[in-house]
Amino acid sequence: MGAYYCAICKLTTFSGGKKHIFGKSHQSILRVVLLKFTEKVKEARRTLKKPQVEKFDCTRHKQKFWCYCCGAEVERNVTDDNMTVMYGGLIEHMATRQHKNNTHKFWWDNKADPKIRDKVLITEEEAERFKAEVAKVLESFVEKEDEHIKQQADFIRAQKKHRQEIFQSLLEVCFPRMQWHVMKSWKCPMDPAAPTRLPRFLSGNKLFLQHFYGVTHTTKSDFFCFTCALLYCLGSSSQFQSERSDRPVGSVFVDSLVGVSQTAVGQGLTFIGYQVH
Repeated sequence: MGAYYCAICKLTTFSGGKKHIFGKSHQSILRVVLLKFTEKVKEARRTLKKPQVEKFDCTRHKQKFWCYCCGAEVERNVTDDNMTVMYGGLIEHMATRQHKNNTHKFWWDNKADPKIRDKVLITEEEAERFKAEVAKVLESFVEKEDEHIKQQADFIRAQKKHRQEIFQSLLEVCFPRMQWHVMKSWKCPMDPAAPTRLPRFLSGNKLFLQHFYGVTHTTKSDFFCFTCALLYCLGSSSQFQSERSDRPVGSVFVDSLVGVSQTAVGQGLTFIGYQVH
C-alpha cells in the first residue's frame, strides 16, 4: 500500500486511505473542522437580506478565510479601499459552480455528514438577490458620505472665517489703543531686554498664527501687531491693578510680556503661554 496524506488530520498514513477516513480520529477532527466552517458561512448568510457596507479599514477588512472544500484561501470581504461590503467575497465564492463541485467531492472523499452539506453552499438566486440589495445599500452609503463631507467642509470654512474675524478685530480695535502703550513700555528701564525677546516670541509662534487663524501672507509688523494686541487684552486686568498701585503702567506690561516670552522659549512652540499639541 502507498502512503496516504490526509489534509484534514495533517498526517500521512500507510495503512490505507479508506481505513483512515472511516476511523474515529478522522471523523472527530472532521466534525470540528466543519463546525467552524459552517459557522463562518452562517455569519455571511445573515447579511444576504441585509448587506452591511462600511468605510474601509485596513486593519479589519483585509481578511481572508480558508475554504476546506476548495483547498484555497479566499477574500472574506469585497472592497475598493474606500468602501467595504462585509462578507461579499465569501458569499460570491460560495455561489460559484467550482465551489459547489469541490464541496460534493470533499464530502464524498471524507465521508462527511450529507445533512450539513447545503450549509456551506449558496444558490445563484440568493447571490443575485444579495447583489441587488448591495446596490441599494451602496447608493445610500455614498449619499451619507457626501453629506458628511459637505458638513465637514462647511464647518472648516466657518472656523476659518471665525479665526480671520478675530484676527481682524484685534488689529482694528485693540492695536490702535495700545500702540503708544507698547512703545512706551519698550523705553521703560525696568527690563532693557524686552525688545529683543519679543521678536523671538513672534517668530516662534508664526506657525501657530498661520495654522489657527488662516493667516498665510504676513509681515513682521503684522505678527507684532497681532501678538501685542492679544497680550494687551490678557494684560488688561494687570493694567487695572497697576493703576491702583505706585508702579508705572509700562513696567507691568513689560513684565507680563517678558514672562510670556520666557515661557515660550522654555516650552518650544507655544502661544500666549499655552503649549500647542
